[in-house]
Amino acid sequence: MTRISAPGKLVVAGAFVVLDGAPAIGVAVAPRLVLSLSQADRNSWPIEDPYARAAIQVSGLDPDNPPHLAISAEFPEAVTGWSLGSSAAYVTALVAGLTTWSGRPLLGHALSEAARTAHRRAQGDIGSGLDVACCALGGTVLFASVDAGGLADACPYAWPDDIGVVIAKSPVADTTIDRVQRFLRERRSGADQARSRLVDAIRVAQAALVQGERAIVNEVLMSMEEVSVREAEWTASEIPGMEPVVLHAVKSAVATAGLGRDVVVKSLGAGDAVGMFFDRRNVAESTLLQVLGTANIQARVVHAGSLGTRVECYL
Repeated sequence: MTRISAPGKLVVAGAFVVLDGAPAIGVAVAPRLVLSLSQADRNSWPIEDPYARAAIQVSGLDPDNPPHLAISAEFPEAVTGWSLGSSAAYVTALVAGLTTWSGRPLLGHALSEAARTAHRRAQGDIGSGLDVACCALGGTVLFASVDAGGLADACPYAWPDDIGVVIAKSPVADTTIDRVQRFLRERRSGADQARSRLVDAIRVAQAALVQGERAIVNEVLMSMEEVSVREAEWTASEIPGMEPVVLHAVKSAVATAGLGRDVVVKSLGAGDAVGMFFDRRNVAESTLLQVLGTANIQARVVHAGSLGTRVECYL
């Protein structure tokens, strides 16, 4: 048996604009997906699974003659609607598992690039690779850009311990890929100034986070607030109506509770969930969950800065 674990992810900054090669920030989070590969009969491989087929291809195996393996993959708790990157975690863990099983294990940056290729292939050549980089590398991923050859410049750092993260669940059924396809289909042009301001804000946030555990919390949160403002400005110019459904409700609940200056509320990537970032020394996670619960908003705490993909067992 081969058992692999991979973290989920959150896109902290640069949603959608990263598809144009702009910088972005992501972070690996728990809960972690656990994927197992075990010997099985000829008909066990999920032939109709586009992610599994793409993972076989990038792992150097023959997709028309798949290995006699059965896949078991699950998170320890429900992740649908939380923008946690379940497909990215699945593909990354599967590529790590297949390459380990075949005796050519990939981890770290090599895994990130191979899994990015598989993830894009399974989704019709859509996706920046930020989500996969988070799952492969772990920690806080500062994504500089994607070059003309498709290689991602991604550097992982530690997430500051004092910055807490709570996410509010999306009430809509759209998947991340649905929203990305809508963006690519309906986007406007002519938002160059707004894009430039957003890119500048993301780079400031990256500079604040590059210190890892030694980052100055107030600087990080202030830069994330600026990113939130610039993302909203750019999105309104580029493709109106892409704001998360629960964004205004979350902002209202936080403001009504008198936490508006202490909590950064922003969109979480191409998914429809909403993130809240705050200084744990000033705001208790339980307080924030109570505020959101009173407003009938489903929310949860996530633990940011999880380790990247790991081989847990190889027998």
